[in-house]
Amino acid sequence: VIQHDRTFMRPAPVAEVVDAMRNDPTEKIKYVGMSMKSNLMYYDIFGGKYGKKAIDELRSMILRPESLCIGGGGYGPNG
Repeated sequence: VIQHDRTFMRPAPVAEVVDAMRNDPTEKIKYVGMSMKSNLMYYDIFGGKYGKKAIDELRSMILRPESLCIGGGGYGPNG
């Protein structure tokens, strides 16, 4: 799943995301979320609603592939 209903106003690493998903030998990458002003508080809201056990489970599912550890210099408000 890739977020397709958003208009990116700045450069976004879409090619890098697609490459990471294509090159994932374990096929564990199923969804990629893009941090935006509108969703920055979702993690806190989720934790407040469902509690620590749910947050721990959520954390265990988050993957951070090296190929997607991209510095802020090329993307985002400073890109």
